[in-house]
Amino acid sequence: MKTIKGILIDAATASIREVDVELDGDSSSTLKSMYKLLNCSCVDVGRGGLRYLPSCPDDDVWFDDEGAFREYDPGFMLPEWVPLIGNGLILGYDANGNCTSHNLTEEDLKLLRETVQFVRKAKKEG
Repeated sequence: MKTIKGILIDAATASIREVDVELDGDSSSTLKSMYKLLNCSCVDVGRGGLRYLPSCPDDDVWFDDEGAFREYDPGFMLPEWVPLIGNGLILGYDANGNCTSHNLTEEDLKLLRETVQFVRKAKKEG
Protein backbone atom coordinates (compact mmCIF):
# COMPACT_ATOMS: atom_id res chain seq x y z
CA MET A 1 0.00 0.00 0.00
CA LYS A 2 1.29 3.47 -0.87
CA THR A 3 1.70 6.02 1.90
CA ILE A 4 2.49 9.70 2.36
CA LYS A 5 3.90 11.44 5.44
CA GLY A 6 1.64 13.48 7.69
CA ILE A 7 1.98 15.19 11.04
CA LEU A 8 -0.49 13.93 13.65
CA ILE A 9 -1.53 16.28 16.44
CA ASP A 10 -2.67 13.65 18.94
CA ALA A 11 -4.89 15.35 21.50
CA ALA A 12 -5.32 12.26 23.70
CA THR A 13 -1.57 11.90 24.30
CA ALA A 14 -0.76 15.64 23.90
CA SER A 15 1.89 14.78 21.31
CA ILE A 16 2.88 15.73 17.78
CA ARG A 17 4.55 13.15 15.55
CA GLU A 18 5.10 12.15 11.95
CA VAL A 19 2.84 9.33 10.73
CA ASP A 20 2.34 7.28 7.58
CA VAL A 21 -0.98 8.07 5.89
CA GLU A 22 -2.22 5.29 3.63
CA LEU A 23 -3.56 6.20 0.22
CA ASP A 24 -6.89 4.62 -0.72
CA GLY A 25 -7.13 2.22 -3.65
CA ASP A 26 -7.15 4.98 -6.27
CA SER A 27 -3.86 6.35 -4.83
CA SER A 28 -5.20 9.91 -4.66
CA SER A 29 -7.49 9.84 -1.62
CA THR A 30 -6.50 9.55 2.03
CA LEU A 31 -10.01 9.64 3.49
CA LYS A 32 -10.05 6.16 5.08
CA SER A 33 -6.68 6.75 6.71
CA MET A 34 -7.80 10.20 7.91
CA TYR A 35 -10.87 8.71 9.58
CA LYS A 36 -8.66 6.21 11.39
CA LEU A 37 -5.97 8.71 12.49
CA LEU A 38 -8.48 11.38 13.48
CA ASN A 39 -10.84 8.84 15.06
CA CYS A 40 -13.88 10.28 13.33
CA SER A 41 -16.27 9.79 10.40
CA CYS A 42 -16.46 13.32 8.99
CA VAL A 43 -13.47 15.59 8.30
CA ASP A 44 -12.99 19.27 7.57
CA VAL A 45 -9.90 21.21 6.58
CA GLY A 46 -8.31 24.46 7.64
CA ARG A 47 -6.10 26.18 5.10
CA GLY A 48 -3.23 28.60 5.58
CA GLY A 49 -3.07 28.34 9.35
CA LEU A 50 0.56 27.25 9.47
CA ARG A 51 2.10 30.26 7.75
CA TYR A 52 3.45 31.47 11.10
CA LEU A 53 6.02 28.65 10.98
CA PRO A 54 9.57 29.51 9.78
CA SER A 55 9.26 27.93 6.30
CA CYS A 56 5.75 29.39 5.86
CA PRO A 57 4.25 26.06 4.68
CA ASP A 58 0.94 26.16 2.85
CA ASP A 59 -0.12 22.77 4.24
CA ASP A 60 -3.64 21.89 5.35
CA VAL A 61 -4.79 20.97 8.84
CA TRP A 62 -7.46 18.26 8.76
CA PHE A 63 -9.71 17.72 11.80
CA ASP A 64 -12.95 16.11 13.00
CA ASP A 65 -15.81 18.18 11.59
CA GLU A 66 -18.14 16.97 14.34
CA GLY A 67 -15.69 17.37 17.24
CA ALA A 68 -17.49 20.41 18.64
CA PHE A 69 -20.60 18.28 19.22
CA ARG A 70 -18.81 15.92 21.60
CA GLU A 71 -19.35 16.70 25.26
CA TYR A 72 -15.95 16.01 26.73
CA ASP A 73 -12.97 15.18 24.56
CA PRO A 74 -9.42 16.48 24.38
CA GLY A 75 -8.48 18.83 21.57
CA PHE A 76 -5.87 21.31 20.45
CA MET A 77 -5.48 24.90 19.40
CA LEU A 78 -3.05 26.46 16.93
CA PRO A 79 -2.09 30.14 17.24
CA GLU A 80 -4.96 32.37 16.07
CA TRP A 81 -7.34 29.38 15.67
CA VAL A 82 -10.37 28.42 17.71
CA PRO A 83 -9.96 25.23 19.75
CA LEU A 84 -10.58 22.04 17.76
CA ILE A 85 -11.87 18.96 19.57
CA GLY A 86 -10.15 15.73 18.58
CA ASN A 87 -6.92 15.14 16.68
CA GLY A 88 -5.40 17.10 13.80
CA LEU A 89 -3.55 15.89 10.72
CA ILE A 90 -1.21 18.09 8.68
CA LEU A 91 -0.80 17.22 5.00
CA GLY A 92 0.36 19.00 1.88
CA TYR A 93 -1.55 19.06 -1.39
CA ASP A 94 -0.79 19.16 -5.10
CA ALA A 95 -2.09 21.32 -7.97
CA ASN A 96 -5.09 18.97 -8.35
CA GLY A 97 -6.02 19.24 -4.67
CA ASN A 98 -4.85 15.72 -3.82
CA CYS A 99 -3.17 15.18 -0.47
CA THR A 100 0.61 14.87 -0.45
CA SER A 101 3.24 14.50 2.25
CA HIS A 102 3.58 17.44 4.62
CA ASN A 103 6.13 20.17 3.89
CA LEU A 104 7.20 21.01 7.45
CA THR A 105 10.89 21.29 8.25
CA GLU A 106 12.51 20.22 11.53
CA GLU A 107 12.51 23.89 12.57
CA ASP A 108 8.77 24.08 11.77
CA LEU A 109 8.09 20.96 13.85
CA LYS A 110 10.02 22.39 16.80
CA LEU A 111 7.98 25.61 16.77
CA LEU A 112 4.73 23.69 16.17
CA ARG A 113 5.40 21.62 19.29
CA GLU A 114 6.05 24.84 21.25
CA THR A 115 2.92 26.65 20.05
CA VAL A 116 0.18 24.00 19.94
CA GLN A 117 -1.96 24.16 23.05
CA PHE A 118 -3.74 21.00 24.12
CA VAL A 119 -7.20 21.62 25.55
CA ARG A 120 -10.09 19.71 27.03
CA LYS A 121 -13.69 20.70 26.43
CA ALA A 122 -15.40 21.38 29.75
CA LYS A 123 -18.13 19.06 30.98
CA LYS A 124 -21.58 20.60 31.01
CA GLU A 125 -22.99 21.09 34.47
CA GLY A 126 -26.46 19.96 35.39
